[in-house]
Amino acid sequence: MCLQSLALYRVRIKKSSVVKYISNLKSLKNLCVQALGEIHDLILMVICSNGLPELKSFECTNPEYETNVMFTWPRQTNIESLTVECILYSLSYLLLQTPKLKYLNIKLTNFGPEELTITALPIPMMINLIHLKMETHFISYNHLFDLMKSMPHLESVELSGSCMGKDLDNGHRLKELFGHLQTVELENLECLTSAKSVNTILATFNDDIDGFWSDVICSIKYDRAYLSAFGHAR
Repeated sequence: MCLQSLALYRVRIKKSSVVKYISNLKSLKNLCVQALGEIHDLILMVICSNGLPELKSFECTNPEYETNVMFTWPRQTNIESLTVECILYSLSYLLLQTPKLKYLNIKLTNFGPEELTITALPIPMMINLIHLKMETHFISYNHLFDLMKSMPHLESVELSGSCMGKDLDNGHRLKELFGHLQTVELENLECLTSAKSVNTILATFNDDIDGFWSDVICSIKYDRAYLSAFGHAR
């Protein structure tokens, strides 16, 4: 019987052992790896080289290393569900290698300016993606706006983490960004200082005439505002 699913937890990835073993499992459809240490060789094999052509679901998490993806078209993968960490600059590489994605769970970190979305290549159109779960770190409204343009058939978004710049505490602006979706969930999203964000949240979420937003919660911790809310199209 050919192995179709494999889960490895707290394993240290080494090219000479674990990655080599995994690369021989050509029938794998589901792979979950919670790694310790460097994961470059695993990412290179699975995503950059399409070493597991039957793979449909890939989850790779590591608390120490971000995912570093190199673009190697035309060796694109058949992955439809992906859980991974990535920096904004490399996101275009990641998406170009995974054009069949339907579900993306990503921890996305930005090291660039808030005004521009700086990626290695233009972000491709992800026409198959219907659900996005994202934990952001220093991601701005402008970055999210550019991402939404590349995901025309997206149905739902789950958003958490920290943001930078303005408008991610503004119910009106967030509705402009997500109003076309069936559902959007903001979970403990870190906004600006409490003095600025609380007033904005109160003014813009309370003035929601058509009832897009519900279950709005604003909490304060160490002078930072945290926003949770649920949005749904009517």
